[in-house]
Amino acid sequence: QVQGDYAGARGRVRLLDQMVNREVMVQAARDQGLQNDPETAKQLREFESNVLTQAYQNKLVANLPQPSEADIRAYYDAHPDEFTIQARANASWILCKTRREAEAARRRVTTGGESFSDVARAVSIHEETAPDGGLLGYFNPTGYVRGIGNQPDFSARAFALEPNGTSEVFAWEAGTWGFIRLHEKNEARAEPFERAQERIAARLKPSLTDSLYQAEVTRLRDRYKAQVLVDLDRELEGKGADEMMKLATETANPMDKIEYYRALLRKYPQYERAAEAQFMIGFLFSEELHNAEAARTEYDKVLQSYPNSEVAESARYMLQNLSSQEL
Repeated sequence: QVQGDYAGARGRVRLLDQMVNREVMVQAARDQGLQNDPETAKQLREFESNVLTQAYQNKLVANLPQPSEADIRAYYDAHPDEFTIQARANASWILCKTRREAEAARRRVTTGGESFSDVARAVSIHEETAPDGGLLGYFNPTGYVRGIGNQPDFSARAFALEPNGTSEVFAWEAGTWGFIRLHEKNEARAEPFERAQERIAARLKPSLTDSLYQAEVTRLRDRYKAQVLVDLDRELEGKGADEMMKLATETANPMDKIEYYRALLRKYPQYERAAEAQFMIGFLFSEELHNAEAARTEYDKVLQSYPNSEVAESARYMLQNLSSQEL
């Protein structure tokens, strides 16, 4: 979208000026050793990491089987509604205060040979289209019509005409009368496969799904012997039950909250708010992570371990709600 700014000889000179200005400043920065500045070096490493990560992911996707022409054709054939070009009409109209005025205007353009647009400018009372000779522009049978809105009956009158045809006068809103001149009409038709092919290929192109990502990082962690050495329970050593409950409540990430609640239950199974912590694990799975299967397991633990707690009834309600959603 910026190519126009650099079109022609003068544009190319502007582009080269910008490129040269940037390059000499980069060279000056290197001469001064700015790439070794700790903060700058950190930003360069982060930028390199981001670029290489994206490049690796792109290569991972590129190595997946790409959609064949047969796949693209099969999708095209299976989704005819998606590749239908809607019917379209181009029309004008004239609106008058009375039926007599509308019929007189119609005779001027049908038998008098006057220009429809000239008559519209002279007599039409439709403020939005009259200055443009009554032009409504293009519209489809169920779509918006300029100055008219979504009026299927109005559109049907236009589509009932043949190109260059003029409708009879008809009653319109607030006691007014009008008539339509159809300029052009295209019937609904299938979009050619050749025109849709590239768009379908982009839709069917494989993407980096979560399952593919997880499988690849698992393989890479094993290859490079990568381990996470942080032990959550060790990190929480010395923290009381109320402090751990506060951590779980105030943490923003749902999975982090779940881990805190689970650590709390492991360390303080008799805590007075243990039932609430167990309920919150189920709630996070159902309402934040939308994992109904995991939520059901956690709500069941509330009923099994804390059947007489204040949250037991809430757990039953959430289980029933999960069942109704699945139905």
